[in-house]
Amino acid sequence: NGHQTLTITVTGAELGDVVSLGIPNVSMNDHASFVAWVSATDIVSVKCFNFDGSSFDPAAGVFKVKVFK
Repeated sequence: NGHQTLTITVTGAELGDVVSLGIPNVSMNDHASFVAWVSATDIVSVKCFNFDGSSFDPAAGVFKVKVFK
């Protein structure tokens, strides 16, 4: 029951832009959910929510984001 946040620099991203997120398969878990949003100019935040009581640390991988204007 926790969360982790990763930030990614995306030049040109602006608050309110639409973000599409590609999640590496190795980072998935049956009790986890990922969301992405532009959290500041040129910054996209990716947050992983753990909805299970067990410990979960998403595996390292390449997260892909696309920002739509």
